[in-house]
Amino acid sequence: MDEMEDAEPKPWWVSGDRHSRQEEVAPKDHLEVGSASGSIEGLRTQSLDRGAKRKGSQRKPKAITYRSHFKQRYMVETAWRNGGVCDARQITPDQGVVTSLHLTKKYIVVALDNAKIHVFDTVGDHQKTLQGHVMGVWAMVPWGDLLVSGGCDRDVRVWNLATGCVAQEALQVLAANKNSYPQFTLRGHTSTVRCLKMSDANTAISGSRDTTLRIWDLKKGMCKHVLIGHQASVRCLEIHGDIVVSGSYDTTAKIWSISEGKCLRTLTGHFSQIYAIAFDGKKIATGSLDTSVRIWDPNDG
Repeated sequence: MDEMEDAEPKPWWVSGDRHSRQEEVAPKDHLEVGSASGSIEGLRTQSLDRGAKRKGSQRKPKAITYRSHFKQRYMVETAWRNGGVCDARQITPDQGVVTSLHLTKKYIVVALDNAKIHVFDTVGDHQKTLQGHVMGVWAMVPWGDLLVSGGCDRDVRVWNLATGCVAQEALQVLAANKNSYPQFTLRGHTSTVRCLKMSDANTAISGSRDTTLRIWDLKKGMCKHVLIGHQASVRCLEIHGDIVVSGSYDTTAKIWSISEGKCLRTLTGHFSQIYAIAFDGKKIATGSLDTSVRIWDPNDG
């Protein structure tokens, strides 16, 4: 008994059931290898699927051949050359620097630094020349058949584009026409009139190098309000409703009431002259020589 208890068990490779052990192990090994190969195949399939999706979403654009590129360029050039009527003629009948330009439904109006204003139809045929300013015309604004202009002679002139008349001369020509406007030469500024806008058919607003803005009644031919507050030339202005905003070389912009003729707010922030201004009734934009554009809320500045 003691010998049997103390006897060490023989290893399986010595014992007679070596084959049975191998038979037990072999199926286990076979199962593990099979499951491993199956998982590898599954991963490989997923990888291929992802690769196909990635290729589908990142397809490169089709290469353009030289022939197709040339054909496209040729068609674009041909369309530009033959797709419309190009009028390359110079319509200004005399020499002069163009200082202001307007295109309306009926007219092309060109102001020059030689004191002349030329009126063309929309085809480019010359209709008339408005003469009356004695120095360069630097600002103008059309309203239907009405044109308001200003320049270095410090005058604001009101023209009828249909007749080309101004001031008392127009009253005689237009006496029988109830729909025509009386024309005037409006005086009051003491320096160049630099900008002009109209709020309606009867009201024009001018800005001058004399630092003031003037609100004009075009029917009566008189100044309703003189807006004083800027410390340097008024360079630009814009109108929306009863509000006019002005930009000046004093680096500020001001908000004015047209009906009351008074300043409502001053906008400060630019470091150099203001050259451009825009106003849509909700926001004011100013552009300055300091290279910045500032957006303002007209309600709180």
